[in-house]
Amino acid sequence: MSPTFLMLLLTLASTRGGRSVPKIELPKFGDLPSSKEVSSNSAAESELLDSKTSVNATYVIVSVQQERVLGRPVSVLPMSELTSKSEPFSSIIRLRASQKNKARIDVSLIDPRGSALVTHSGLVSFKHSPSNETDYVIRWETFSIPEPGTYQMKIELDGQEMGIWPLHFAVARK
Repeated sequence: MSPTFLMLLLTLASTRGGRSVPKIELPKFGDLPSSKEVSSNSAAESELLDSKTSVNATYVIVSVQQERVLGRPVSVLPMSELTSKSEPFSSIIRLRASQKNKARIDVSLIDPRGSALVTHSGLVSFKHSPSNETDYVIRWETFSIPEPGTYQMKIELDGQEMGIWPLHFAVARK
């Protein structure tokens, strides 16, 4: 209902039957803020912008491994032949930074044609690591895989491509 229609109904109701009805008034709204007063950055964007504590930070990928059960690395990841989907797995990426800061991490799983199947973005922090080395864990849920074979995992830190690692998918044997 529009505010004008609502006010009309209230006015009519207040005069019927000799009973008075409380008057409802709409509040007065102030001026809208200008674009200078409103920041377009969301809280997550602000955290990412604040995460780059140094332009001179350098990063190294120490190791990348895939695990189906935590603590048990695998070289081939299973997929279902019937549904052409991966089974859930984790990627453990060990990283080293030259400084104790935060960095944006972007990981893409790429099919043989070069198309991204799934992507992951997040923040990795080196602030609490005495050796400036930390493990970043991604828990991948089930996703579609066109066919068994070798795929690629591309890793970027703060927009810098760190490398590409192979991922091997094979039909799970029961």
